Amino acid sequence: MQRFRARAARSRTLAEPRARAGALSDALALWRCPAFTEFSDEPFVRTVIAQLEEERLTTVEEHFEARLERGEHSLLVGELTGLTTAHPLRERLRMAHMRALYQAGRA
Repeated sequence: MQRFRARAARSRTLAEPRARAGALSDALALWRCPAFTEFSDEPFVRTVIAQLEEERLTTVEEHFEARLERGEHSLLVGELTGLTTAHPLRERLRMAHMRALYQAGRA
């Protein structure tokens, strides 16, 4: 978790979208599966799981935004469609999805 957080934080200091997307991709690659899957039914860990999932999703959103800045609109439409279906209330994902659709000429 420390390495994930460090790489995500480092990406926020990078101005160039390609470098930022690469750093965010490296951070997300460290995330292999949902946190505490073996304890997910236990009440004592639910809050921690929710916090970690929020942190991961925020990093995913930042990654998509960096890739959109790079002009990868057409490539991201499918990925963002799936994520907005899975997380319909995440406004930042929805906004990235609409931007990708618009820039790809599919709005």
